[in-house]
Amino acid sequence: MRVAADVAVANPGETWPEDAVLLAAGARLEPDELARLLADACHVPNEPSWETDSVQRQREEFIERHFAIACRLLLPADEVTRRTMDYLVRRHLGELVR
Repeated sequence: MRVAADVAVANPGETWPEDAVLLAAGARLEPDELARLLADACHVPNEPSWETDSVQRQREEFIERHFAIACRLLLPADEVTRRTMDYLVRRHLGELVR
């Protein structure tokens, strides 16, 4: 069976395979769009407890990890580091920079 799609996840029955995100050659997504799509489709947070952060914080961390993956998949090599660093600076230092 074949299904047309821009994004797929290989080995979906296994623990989340961060390196198994597959994109169609013509996919026209921005890295933040892909990271949010993956969070909406694949992120399953742990129940918040003294050992885990809130559900919102877990989601933010998932998006942060997958933004870097999305950059590697979608951007030219010379752009990956710059966009990833820009994202991390805005996310973690945004209040200080403003």
